[in-house]
Amino acid sequence: MNNLRLRPCLYIAPVTPIRHDGMLDIATIPRLCRLLQDRGAEGFYVGGGTGEGLLLDCDSRIRLLQAWRNAAGPRVPLISHVTSASMKDAHRLARHAVSEGVIGISAMAPIVGAVRTPMDLVNYLADVASAAPDKPFFYYHNPAATRVSFTASSILEAAQDSVPSLQGVKFTDENLMDLSICMRFDGGRFRIFYGKDEALLPARIIGATQFIGGAFNVISPLVTKCLRSFAAGRLDDARDSYHTIVDVIAILRKFGGLCAVKATMRLLGVDCGPMLRPARTLDESESLTLFAALKAIWPEIAGESLVTEEPIVEEDEIATA
Repeated sequence: MNNLRLRPCLYIAPVTPIRHDGMLDIATIPRLCRLLQDRGAEGFYVGGGTGEGLLLDCDSRIRLLQAWRNAAGPRVPLISHVTSASMKDAHRLARHAVSEGVIGISAMAPIVGAVRTPMDLVNYLADVASAAPDKPFFYYHNPAATRVSFTASSILEAAQDSVPSLQGVKFTDENLMDLSICMRFDGGRFRIFYGKDEALLPARIIGATQFIGGAFNVISPLVTKCLRSFAAGRLDDARDSYHTIVDVIAILRKFGGLCAVKATMRLLGVDCGPMLRPARTLDESESLTLFAALKAIWPEIAGESLVTEEPIVEEDEIATA
């Protein structure tokens, strides 16, 4: 596979609806799925950081993936995040993901301080992947969350022989030099999903085509406009959309990041409930202030739908693997 020639593809890492008693709100997932697909989602990365996966017990994570498969249907690609501090649970999640027909499983370093060397991490990834040896495995590179300082390209190099099912990276980092190396590694045979939402256009300029984002729950229409404008050579329009993306993400960060993303889903028409403890949930006053700030810089936020627009098409387009 040559990642540089894949057509642009947008996966969303969806928030997880939670009831006010702290239990999964499975009943809301079909409405959330439809909303995100209407706004441009082509696939979903389930149970990652944005989905509060590591705050859920193993049984809840299994139910969450089942609910997303039921909501999305059999043809929508899902990637299941299976990282766990318990290898027993990671194996259980990986095996269950296979039964749900995901296109791949994904894992990162399990807890801060758990790995000291690149081979420590590679050995962990190899152990997780061994539970689903025939399913594509994607290393989740997120140094800001894991405090692991190794570059993604160094892990690709170390893991390519130790993790036979390794097929790519979910690359959530601003290091575009390392991104470039990963995309071209071994002739570009690995599938690289870029995941640092605020650097989306710079990543696209150097060749990234596959994207997984948590802020995409909110900004996916802007992302698609930006990518479409870039594909058509309308660079000023692409920059305008990108600057709005940056401004929206800055507001979401100001109000707490993930808790602000989750609160904004109510503005978009699907109330996804509170954050799981110990994460903070925005109160009503904060939510209203957040909504007003978002509408001030992006008036169309609650009304944009992409279902009637033409797909992004670029020269030398080939199908995604």
